Amino acid sequence: MAVGFGWRSASALRPRKFKSGASAPEVKGAGALLRPLYLRHNVGVKETLELINRMQADGVIGKYAIGGAVAATIYLEPAATFDVDVFVTLPTTKGSLLVSLGPIYEYAKARGYRIEREHIVIGDWPVQFLSADDDLLHDAVADAVEVNVEGVRTWVMPAEHLVAIALRTGRSKDHLRILQFIEQDAVDRDRLNQLLDRHGLTARWREFEAKYPGGEHGQEDR
Repeated sequence: MAVGFGWRSASALRPRKFKSGASAPEVKGAGALLRPLYLRHNVGVKETLELINRMQADGVIGKYAIGGAVAATIYLEPAATFDVDVFVTLPTTKGSLLVSLGPIYEYAKARGYRIEREHIVIGDWPVQFLSADDDLLHDAVADAVEVNVEGVRTWVMPAEHLVAIALRTGRSKDHLRILQFIEQDAVDRDRLNQLLDRHGLTARWREFEAKYPGGEHGQEDR
């Protein structure tokens, strides 16, 4: 089943009506830029977030932020997505600089969750844990936005970091996502420019703007 949840940028002033029976998450911190929308197909959402938070409380992971397509739906028109990417900082073993995702999967398996390749399946959600192992990802986790979903606190990457990561990845679907952020006015352009400059992505952004002048959909890469 495709699952997804989303909120929208507060800069989009069109009122939205909640679907019958939907939950409206609370947004805090940098969430001044967000407007709550709704959850949909939310089988396993609460269970997923509670497990992630238990991992954090038990010291299996450090600070975390949801990224990828699920995080993008927080700022854009809600869309279905099939898995959840969770970027984490990992504790190091005493006397060693090495980090490992292994304890995350051992923790989940010991509690009866199914492992499918790199995913932990929680409810209907395949969840993949990824190390925030470079400066951009580390910043995205450090600056994560706190939201409250079904009474559970969680954190998502800021819109500007999602755009910067998509720009760096550079696939056609990443370019499409960037265009959605621009066209839906869901990103702070000043903050984005500062972030791109700090992480050496300004030249790549200029290339992107030249390819899609005015933020309009052009010929996609194949």
